[in-house]
Amino acid sequence: MHTVLAFGAYHQQISSLGYINWKSSNQADSSGVLVQFALYHHAKAAELIRESVSSADPPLQVIKVACALFAILEFLQGNRMAAISHLTSGMGLLEHQKVSHKAGQFDLWAESTLSSLSLSQALYGRPRSVRFPNLWVVPLPNEGKSSPSFANIEEARIANFNLNGLVLLFVHKVEQAVDPQAPEITMEQKSLSIQLADWKNAVNILVAQNLTEVEAEAIALMRAHQKISWIFLTCCTTQYQTTFDQHIASFESLLDIFEPIITHLMIKLHMPRMFSTELCIIPCLFYIAIKCRHPKIRRRAVDLLRKAPRREALWDAEEAALAAEAAISFEEHDMYEIENKRQIILPPEERRLHDVDIQESDSADNGSLRVVLKSRPFASCRIFQETVVYINAS
Repeated sequence: MHTVLAFGAYHQQISSLGYINWKSSNQADSSGVLVQFALYHHAKAAELIRESVSSADPPLQVIKVACALFAILEFLQGNRMAAISHLTSGMGLLEHQKVSHKAGQFDLWAESTLSSLSLSQALYGRPRSVRFPNLWVVPLPNEGKSSPSFANIEEARIANFNLNGLVLLFVHKVEQAVDPQAPEITMEQKSLSIQLADWKNAVNILVAQNLTEVEAEAIALMRAHQKISWIFLTCCTTQYQTTFDQHIASFESLLDIFEPIITHLMIKLHMPRMFSTELCIIPCLFYIAIKCRHPKIRRRAVDLLRKAPRREALWDAEEAALAAEAAISFEEHDMYEIENKRQIILPPEERRLHDVDIQESDSADNGSLRVVLKSRPFASCRIFQETVVYINAS
């Protein structure tokens, strides 16, 4: 209850002031009634959850919900590292618990929400060399069947999260591997490719029935996530960023999926969506902006970031747009302005970034956004060079 009260107070402040005004006023003055109310219940909730975790029989349902809400509360306050710490600790605790494959609706909701937040942590600002969390795999009723089938969209959604998580863990394994082309890695890559294809086929069967507008939108988002996982999977075993150029058409088709959804969310709805725990749009647009080197397509992705819902899980759309612009500026180095109008010029391998890390700024940075760009000046060498960029995010 304390967590919900704190969350409600923060949400009320953000709704009335707007996020930017709320954040600046919150930093300048913490004596307001709502701020004090939120801080009190936030601290009280933290105290109670610590007692619950240390008990002989910890209430798993409470821990699941608290894990998600605490991560969101910290992120709403701008405490990115604290949000990640809450999430990682909670996921680690749940990882040691036995999960029933006959979980109730509440358990499925809570676990899929945690899976979403965990996945968003993995993607946050680090599409390549990521600090991975304990990804939580949510059980499905038909798990273990040779070919998946989904009774409803919720089952397809959970399977989508699980598959995305498996792909990310595979990417991490490849990053650490001495030989990314080793037979066992190739076999696992092939297995994941088959699972992605099976998911796509199962969804095609599911959508053969009549869908509402909301259901069709959900399916479109899941298909976009599946396509990005496919790109991630096919490109991760090579050390060259030019591999992503094979997927330029796919990147453009992804933007065609996201644009009408963003328009619906931000314009057609009576109240634009300000925050979501779902891994939906922002990380995908950020990924496209930094991995697609076609100058017009990546700039379209940045433009859509600025039209998208401001906050999703551990993502901030404006921060992502600023970081993407820094990456584009680094890679292109005025190429876009001088390009031949009849020919698109893509950055050479040695100018391309392998990692774009959005980091939490300390007080010495005057609130600016700290972005670490990791490049490899010599394409055939595995030694990386880091460039730190500070961006005014106010």
